[in-house]
Amino acid sequence: MSLEVPPAANLENLKNIPKDCLSGIEFHNKIFSDLYSVSEREQSFFATWLQDSDDGDHYDEEMDAESDWSDYSDMDINSDPVGPVKRQVKTEQQRRGTRRRGRHGATKSILQPLSKRRNRSIGYSNSTLVASRAKRAQKREVEAISIGGHAFDLQVLSQPPGVPHAGLFGKFWNFKKPGKNTVIYVIDTGYDLQHPELEGTDVQEWLDPEVFPWDEDNDMQEQYTHGDLHGTAVLSKLAGKTVGVSKNAKFVLARFCDGRGRPGIDNTMDMIIKVIDHIKTHNSRSNCVVNFSLTWNADGSTSQEYAVHLHAHSRELFRTLASLPNVIMVASAGNDPSSEDAPVVERYPAIFTRTRNIARKLIVAGGYDPYTGQEYHKTLPVTKVWAPSRLNSCACLYKDGVLQAKSEDAVWDSMPFAIKNELCYMSGTSFAVPLVAGFLANWLSNGMTINGVVDYMYKLAYPRVKDGPPVLFSGIGIESWPRNRQPDWFKQGQEPPPPPDSLPGL
Repeated sequence: MSLEVPPAANLENLKNIPKDCLSGIEFHNKIFSDLYSVSEREQSFFATWLQDSDDGDHYDEEMDAESDWSDYSDMDINSDPVGPVKRQVKTEQQRRGTRRRGRHGATKSILQPLSKRRNRSIGYSNSTLVASRAKRAQKREVEAISIGGHAFDLQVLSQPPGVPHAGLFGKFWNFKKPGKNTVIYVIDTGYDLQHPELEGTDVQEWLDPEVFPWDEDNDMQEQYTHGDLHGTAVLSKLAGKTVGVSKNAKFVLARFCDGRGRPGIDNTMDMIIKVIDHIKTHNSRSNCVVNFSLTWNADGSTSQEYAVHLHAHSRELFRTLASLPNVIMVASAGNDPSSEDAPVVERYPAIFTRTRNIARKLIVAGGYDPYTGQEYHKTLPVTKVWAPSRLNSCACLYKDGVLQAKSEDAVWDSMPFAIKNELCYMSGTSFAVPLVAGFLANWLSNGMTINGVVDYMYKLAYPRVKDGPPVLFSGIGIESWPRNRQPDWFKQGQEPPPPPDSLPGL
């Protein structure tokens, strides 16, 4: 989903947000108190950056050198973060007056349960520890979920190398209790938990914008027409009873549409701040994955002065998220058409992979067509994993058994299974992102570490056709299947056959 940046005429919308809405981040007042006082040098840096100059990091590095936000500006992607993290935790302990003692009386980090590991590298190294945890994750209990031949986008995620589509027998293999003991934060339009797919979802908390507070008398189905309940569809790919991949996780649902149904950048910034605060105060000792199925631009439709501040404020929010040792973020590469002549357009938040201290914790998911095995949406050079983004089975709005589609992306599914569960087909990388975020949560709940899980995901991903993009794979091997479902080459101890040259498509 793409958000529109308000034009220059609406700058007051952002400046006049009530201060208490944004109190969670200390640097808020520094950035927004002088919204209109941007130096010529700053504008020059941003203009150069927008033009995608040869030195893509020019703006970030130069601005870091002049700002007070450069605590981590000299850290390499593969550097050891233990020192900065310990210093940060110690400051928090001193402020809160909470300290823990180790066996020898030394102060231990309140985050020790997450950081107590021999592998300290943030570069997701191939350590023995990571490998052993990966093996343990693979040995966890798994199950074959029958989805009535539906949700092909899920089936291909559990497709081991060498197994054709027909060899899946309409099953989706997943871990038992997927996502248990992890927390997934979703920032989107809104969520209808009365939908059959989302009944019983474990919601830890709702986070709502302060601008135009929600009116409980409003009809949610009428209020959230934007994107056909976009947030409900996204959440269903995570928590859905039949089409979700991490239904046993805890969820924190942040809504960037205000009480009048208006999606906006100001609300989005507000929600990111609330997510940061919530992680620090409620989930500092839990593994957290933040799902961004949204993008926004800063281009010629807005003033350069506004764009500079939007970039700086957004970047600092994502820097703060990336600095939390128990957090991984997943964002969309965008929905531009995949063709050779189509330009590569970088959008927020994926654009922050140019910033070194954010890139190590921000995964940019690309979209592929599971029916052809090829890229379906234009992706970015930083994309290393793809997930289905065409005709994904999602929760949709029904009335009297009929799909109430208001988006051209919502496609009617006439199968009784889909009608019973009020599902339809939706396309877009908005629905690829939760698949990636969900499996990161699943692996974390099965013994992987924050420092190792991303590298584990990249190693498992493989192309479904020759010369195709590396596609997300659950890692559940054929050895977990019943013997009568295992292919002959596996039973005979042979290597898996190579991927096919092409798939027939639809």
